Amino acid sequence: CDRPTAPFLGFVAAMATSAAAFAVPPATIDAWVPGGKLTVAGNVTETVRSGWRYGFAIAMNDRYAVIGAPDTPLKRSNGSVVNGAGSAYVFKRTPGTDTWTFEQRLIAPELSLCQTGCAVAIDPQNDDIIVGAWGYGGAATFAGGAFVYAKDLASDSWGVATTIPSTGNDTRMPSQELLPADLQAIDQFGFSVALDHGTAVVGAPLSGSSNTGAAYVFVRNGGGTYEQKQKLTDPAGGGNDQLGTKVAISGNLVAAGIQNDDVYGKVNAGR
Repeated sequence: CDRPTAPFLGFVAAMATSAAAFAVPPATIDAWVPGGKLTVAGNVTETVRSGWRYGFAIAMNDRYAVIGAPDTPLKRSNGSVVNGAGSAYVFKRTPGTDTWTFEQRLIAPELSLCQTGCAVAIDPQNDDIIVGAWGYGGAATFAGGAFVYAKDLASDSWGVATTIPSTGNDTRMPSQELLPADLQAIDQFGFSVALDHGTAVVGAPLSGSSNTGAAYVFVRNGGGTYEQKQKLTDPAGGGNDQLGTKVAISGNLVAAGIQNDDVYGKVNAGR
């Protein structure tokens, strides 16, 4: 298949052990050195074009890596090309090595200017993947969306089979769309995503009538479906603060960036 024009370059840690006499010497990271390049190989049919932005978003655990390319063009069944549709690419690491193999490409449920892959996350435990698409219009124009690609252990694949033959055999669609009921046009929900042990956080930096922004929390239930639990906002938020430009989660802690917040009298200083 065609390869992205700018392969993602990984780095691996060079390990060194302490000189002290321990029964099991503690390992420390002495340096990081370039590792393998993650390039696409498989039945991906679209022609490589300038400006894919492959590597715009990256997430990984100790088994898989997910690389976002929000400007990937996708081909419709009639042969026309949708620029800016976007996609994300999944790679699997060969245990004990620095070898990564392309597994699947993940796309949105529709071929439009979605910017799918602007943000990506992978669960460290169950390998579920969430991909943000700030331009998705499932709820309203540019309201955005976040797509869950649940890991199928039996087939070692994510999401569901594509219903668009022109996108290739290695391409998968979401198993679930995350679309809060209060989404409005141009919210850009999915601009950022994070995922940890079944809890997902999705940023919507243009949420609210004055773009104060918000972040939404979803929790995976026993059946594998993610349910919305809470909407996070800044009670003291101001116009165009854009909470949710970036989000992160670790255990029961969530962080959300507010890139345009005015701090200590400094306009758009951020926090």
